[in-house]
Amino acid sequence: MKRIVDRLKSIYGAPGAPRAVEPFAIVLYENVAYLASDERRAAAFDELRKRVGLSPVAIARAPLATLRAVARVGGVYPELRSSRMREAARIVIEEFGGDAASAFAEPPPRRRRLLKKFPAIGDPGVDRMLLFRRIEPVAALDSNGLRVLVRVGYGIESKSYSATYRSVQRALGAFTAKDFALLIDAYSLLARHGRELCKRAAPLCEPCPLKQSCVYYSTLA
Repeated sequence: MKRIVDRLKSIYGAPGAPRAVEPFAIVLYENVAYLASDERRAAAFDELRKRVGLSPVAIARAPLATLRAVARVGGVYPELRSSRMREAARIVIEEFGGDAASAFAEPPPRRRRLLKKFPAIGDPGVDRMLLFRRIEPVAALDSNGLRVLVRVGYGIESKSYSATYRSVQRALGAFTAKDFALLIDAYSLLARHGRELCKRAAPLCEPCPLKQSCVYYSTLA
């Protein structure tokens, strides 16, 4: 992983800090936009921060019309996504005592079950919460980063996204507390590489710094 991160830094530079780090902020970041570019998602998240706030109480008290207006900045299905944000706030207030991070005090299996109660949060979202808060040194991957690692040669791609995700994590192996910074950088860099060069359709392989050790690239020769 360090070799991959170093090579990606050679073209993208060091990534900045993640925009959403706290667990409830990550839930909002996932739900404030859908099928949107990173720029549009970030704009919607910033609009939510400015017009409503990012606390569960602020989201719960905000008029649904305001949440819908913010969600429209983030793309399609604003009614659904605004309702999900409101539901996420309810879960934090009624089930987590007002603090989503309280779930981190639970044993790992229960902790994961609790965090997956949030709308649109599956294992990748939980992994991101655990990584960004430096609770578990886990390889958290978005769909773009996952695609990059599969093409490089980690794991086995299957029809099930979840199975592919876990296969790649197993292939990467275990990490330790000293790897938190590396894994956080990897999340951002792999996601960017998947968006800009290692695209789903028509990837731009020639300028890719990973091509010499990429299984996908070797099949093109």
